[in-house]
Amino acid sequence: MKRSQQIILVILLLTLSSLSGCAARRPPAEPQPRLQLNWERETPQSLLASLQTKTEALNAFTAYFQISMDPPPKGMPSSFSGVLYLHKEATRTSLRIKAFHMFGTTLFDMVAQDGTTRLYIPSQRTLYVGRMDQNAQDGNQGPQAVFSAMLIDFSRLNARPHSTLTIGRHHVKLPLEGGEIWLDKETGHIVSLSRGDKTISYGNYQELQAGKPAMPTEINLTTATGKARCLLKEVTLQDKMAPSNFDISHYQVKETKPLSAATKR
Repeated sequence: MKRSQQIILVILLLTLSSLSGCAARRPPAEPQPRLQLNWERETPQSLLASLQTKTEALNAFTAYFQISMDPPPKGMPSSFSGVLYLHKEATRTSLRIKAFHMFGTTLFDMVAQDGTTRLYIPSQRTLYVGRMDQNAQDGNQGPQAVFSAMLIDFSRLNARPHSTLTIGRHHVKLPLEGGEIWLDKETGHIVSLSRGDKTISYGNYQELQAGKPAMPTEINLTTATGKARCLLKEVTLQDKMAPSNFDISHYQVKETKPLSAATKR
């Protein structure tokens, strides 16, 4: 895989993972009363449904992010920044992620909408286009796999058969088929999600306005090959986003290739 493409996939992975349980932020709201959680009444299935309800509370937001990687890909800086846009509607979800080099030039610009991903790399003047499910057999190699794994739809996750919640002194474990979720016992916030060889931990939750879940502004990813960290800031809730926020047609594209070509060695 080319170095620039390795960077893209790491940034996508960390940025998208932050969307699994976050909501957008308005100006500071009044402190919310502490939730009264009755874990003894919860089942793995009911808890997954509750987590899904929280994700559906997110409608539209913009945010800046910073990614740091250890070890960094050879020949590349260890950190990058960018901006993301997300708009969820009844029938579609639109996502745009624009990442920058250290001195502000665009590293890549990507839009995912209606199941189709458009990934533009300015240094190549190349636009990669394809459906996220085209290369599902490629495992973790394609951006489409990152979307399916990190834009978490809790309604598609299955609790481990015949399992129950493990309620500890400070944390609650939700067993999944092929993984597990750990939650803070007092707040109900997700602490970590493990699936396969990936563990994503969430921290520094920000309290939001009434009716919205708290947002994790620090996300850490650990895999068999390294670690990465994502910090979110200046998250802004939008009532609705204009279509122009997801339009990348202004680029002077020299060549168009299938999305699968973006991850070939």
